[in-house]
Parts: sequence; C-alpha cells; structure tokens
Amino acid sequence: MRQNIVFFILLLIAACSGQPDAQLDQPTGEIVFPSGVAVRLNAGIQKSVNQALTNNNGGYFLLQFSNSLDGKTRNVLEQVGVVFFDYIPNNAYYAFLTPESLKTLQHLESEGVLFHAGSIPTAAKLDPGLTEKLQEDPEQRLNLIVQFFEEPSQDAKHELELLMEVTSYSFGPVNFTEGAASAGNLEEILSLSFVKWVEEQIPGELGENG
Repeated sequence: MRQNIVFFILLLIAACSGQPDAQLDQPTGEIVFPSGVAVRLNAGIQKSVNQALTNNNGGYFLLQFSNSLDGKTRNVLEQVGVVFFDYIPNNAYYAFLTPESLKTLQHLESEGVLFHAGSIPTAAKLDPGLTEKLQEDPEQRLNLIVQFFEEPSQDAKHELELLMEVTSYSFGPVNFTEGAASAGNLEEILSLSFVKWVEEQIPGELGENG
C-alpha cells in the first residue's frame, strides 16, 4: 500500500511540474496505465464525455494529446475549469472536466491538439492483485483501500457507501477510504468516476492509515 501511495504521489508531481519526459515512443493512442493494463484509444471525444458534459455534469476522464502538453494549451483548459491530475505515458493525463470545457475540447480536437477524451477504463483502476479475486467467489468479503482524485462530495460518499462498508476516510496528499465490500461489487466501485484506484488491504495494514 505504501509503495503504491508513493508511486501515485510521484505521478502527481510529474503532472504538475512542467513537461514530462518524452522518452516513450509509443504511438499516439496507446496507453499503458500504472496497473499494467495497455489500451489503444479511439481518436476523438468519446460519447461518455459528451453525455456527461452536455448534461452539465463534470467528471474525471482521460485526456491524450497528440504531442506533449504545452503551457499555453494547459492554461486555456484550466481557464474553463479543467483540473489536471496524474500524467500517464504517452502524452495523457487524468483530468476533471467541466461542462464549460466541452467547446474548448472540441476546438482542440479539430485543431489536432487533442487526440482522445474518454472514460478511464475500470481495469486501469484495479490493482493487478485483485483481478483474480473478481473471478473467484463473488460473495467473498474483501478489505479494500479505495483512492480518490479529490475529496468526494457527500453525495459521492453516499454512493460509495451503498457499495462498501466504509470504516474510515483520509484526505490530504492522497485521498482514500478503507473498508470492506463484496468482490461482486468491485466493478461498480471501479465504475464510479471519482474513484482513482482500488487495492486490497492486507490484514497487517488494517487501520495503519487511519
């Protein structure tokens, strides 16, 4: 758990400290997430983004740019409420998008600056160690650590608490909750936009982050 938190903090620092190293020569559209899941993205602003922003709902999504994100483009997006989080190779970021950002995103896509805007795949949020658990007994209870991009709203907390028994929350450099849930609820937990990462909490770690 501690190693994963350090890893995410380092990614956050990379996202906020100028341009990331462009050492990876993956083709645009190909993403390898921290979970190890590799995905080839479709070009364009995906339906999930259009629907969420058109319905005046912000959300956490994945943006991939055709080249390294320059300061001018970043500033333009931040002016319409976009908040950048972790950098994901290649030229991609987790970001919170606002309804006001849709027209700007569409313009950047038309200019060839933005390659992809879409939902974060649920598999990208899941610790590989939990993958096999999903295929075993779906009724087994799992002790979980669920990380968030930011401190969730009360409505979001309530939505999560319908899916898991929360024992504690912690907010700061890393925002997360500890609790237990049925393995059968993992997919729904992962599908929550504000959830960034889910991993199993081993017994020796219980309460150490509380």
